[in-house]
Amino acid sequence: MTDDEKRVRFHALRKEIEDLETKVVKPLRDQYDKMWQDHEKKLTSLVKKIKEAEKPVFEKKSELGQLARQLRGPDGISRTALPEHK
Repeated sequence: MTDDEKRVRFHALRKEIEDLETKVVKPLRDQYDKMWQDHEKKLTSLVKKIKEAEKPVFEKKSELGQLARQLRGPDGISRTALPEHK
C-alpha cells in the first residue's frame, strides 16, 4: 500500500468511525445515560430514607459506646455484664 493509499484509508476509517459512533454508539450511550439518571434519582431517594432510618440506630450505638468506655476497668476491659450475671 502506497503512502497515498494509506492516507485515503486513514480518512476513510475516520469517517467510518465517526459514522458508527454517531449512528450506533451515541444512541446507546444516550439510552444508558437516561437509564442511569432515572436509577440515580431512585437511589438518591432510597439513600435519604436509609440515612433517616439509621439516625436513631447511630445515636443509640454512640450512647452504647460511651457507656462501654465509662464502664472500663483499670485493665481497659469494659465491665458491661448485668449485676445478676456477674
